[in-house]
Amino acid sequence: MTFAPKHILVPLAVEDNDELAFAEQAVSASCDLAKQFGSKVTLIHFASVPSPLPAQDENADASARIYETMAMVLQERLKSAKEQLVKLQKKAEEQGVKTELHVVDADESIAHAICHAATKEAADLILVGSHARRGLKQFLLGSVAERVVHLSPLNVLLLRHES
Repeated sequence: MTFAPKHILVPLAVEDNDELAFAEQAVSASCDLAKQFGSKVTLIHFASVPSPLPAQDENADASARIYETMAMVLQERLKSAKEQLVKLQKKAEEQGVKTELHVVDADESIAHAICHAATKEAADLILVGSHARRGLKQFLLGSVAERVVHLSPLNVLLLRHES
């Protein structure tokens, strides 16, 4: 049996330089596969977007103001992430790969969200990055990639981060 993926889902994080470098590596790898098999690539980013508070009067308490400030910071981070994701999508499309981009509000664990997105998007392969943490870091931080491998009914390709 030959496996030839037609739709590759690539979850990406782009909040810092290390994550962005890893995202670029993942997009490059997915494009290589897509060109080989004639696949479509869906880039997906999970974000937590706080819901706005109802209108407050000028006597709003400090916690409401803190919440609003945090919400503004998260909105700015999301805006920056979207800009990076659009650049990654353009790089893929410049290579002739049909690419979609989705930014999804994650209301569950990232691993579960990735698996649900792959099913919803009718992907047949998930290309997910692994930082290959070991020891205490692995124990404390866990691994989204490891959980995806265990949860997903689809084939999962683990991509190790090039250091």
